[in-house]
Amino acid sequence: MTDQLNKSIEHLRTLSPKLNKATDLANAAVAVVEKFLNDECSLGIPARKTAWVNEGESSLDLAYERVNGKFRIAIIEEEWIPIEGQLPDFGEWRHVETRPWAESSRGDKLRTFAALPTLLDAIVTEVEAAIQKIDETVAAVEKIMGAMGTPSIKVPIPTSDVAKGEMTTAKIQPSYPAHRANIRVNQLAKEMGLPSKSILERINAEGLGDQAPNHMSLITLGLAASVREWFAANSRSSEGEK
Repeated sequence: MTDQLNKSIEHLRTLSPKLNKATDLANAAVAVVEKFLNDECSLGIPARKTAWVNEGESSLDLAYERVNGKFRIAIIEEEWIPIEGQLPDFGEWRHVETRPWAESSRGDKLRTFAALPTLLDAIVTEVEAAIQKIDETVAAVEKIMGAMGTPSIKVPIPTSDVAKGEMTTAKIQPSYPAHRANIRVNQLAKEMGLPSKSILERINAEGLGDQAPNHMSLITLGLAASVREWFAANSRSSEGEK
């Protein structure tokens, strides 16, 4: 028994530096990601992914969430509460605590760190959805302003400090402002009454696929004009064959 105990102690002595190094690397990685999201991107859009589940007892989600007034990479802890009088597996998850990842225990850090890449994917998805919604809303407002004959209207829009709640004003006009240098593929597709896929395929066929990898890509107004001309030419060719 003494030999086994000595082996265990020696093994732990070997493993502890590796664990400490892994924790330090995780701390550094999360700090860099958090700084990037807050200082460079100023996103202010929450997202979360399940990172660890102790079936029937508790769970930990890795999240980008507002904690004490500031967006942080955080851990959301929930517990499973069975509902009396129901089947054994019937219950609900209840929030226990949301705490900054950097201030969590080592155990919880190691349980949740592996979910960091999927959390970033979730943030990208949320941001893309928000941008699409904003584009749709702006287009609707422009249409209303055009119908009303109003040349422009001032509305509050977020600045680069949106995470701090700072706002500025800008004009929404019934047509694209002269200074606008690009347009999203999905918005161009909506204007032309075409699927985004058709436009992406044509751009790729022209050897310009790197300029528009997906439907949310921004393309220059010059390329947008070329797209309109390509499809207009196709339409004329089709009419000529009839």
